[in-house]
Amino acid sequence: TCRIDMHTCRIDTDMRYGRRDTPSSHQATGAQPGPGAPPGPSPQRPSAPSFTKKALVVGVGSYPHSPLRNPPNDANDIHTALQRLNFTSTLMVDCDTASFATGLRRWYDTLEKGDAALFFFAGHGCEYKNDNWLLSKDGIPPDERDLPRVAINVREVVSEMREAGAFLNVVLLDCCRI
Repeated sequence: TCRIDMHTCRIDTDMRYGRRDTPSSHQATGAQPGPGAPPGPSPQRPSAPSFTKKALVVGVGSYPHSPLRNPPNDANDIHTALQRLNFTSTLMVDCDTASFATGLRRWYDTLEKGDAALFFFAGHGCEYKNDNWLLSKDGIPPDERDLPRVAINVREVVSEMREAGAFLNVVLLDCCRI
């Protein structure tokens, strides 16, 4: 089973603005404020900023030379769990490089300032020149120098998410490294 708890986002947001997620001790116990406290009800804590939760979930298993059975199932499970948590989630399964890149661009275009953005990938990954790359069903090219043309650079994914101005960016990678 997959369980994702977005309540943590609200706690982190409250702490970022210098507030706590728990009421003050006199509110929690019902006790009256101590001497020197201003009369009347205690001020209301401002609510956490609202945000839209958007996810792109990718699972690739149909590789020509080293197929994987679980990534498409994992992606479907994550996608379903995120939808239950009110994410607007886009699912891509067994996509080729062009579809993967197009799907990413379309998803980036939906991200807005203040959103919570989550990217999940399950499938093959590799490292080349100190960067991590996500492989589509097209697999690894014969010459690793062609990798930037046929794979997705994780650094670019993170960079695009940051540029969108989301207040929370989460990248989850479940990769078999080649």
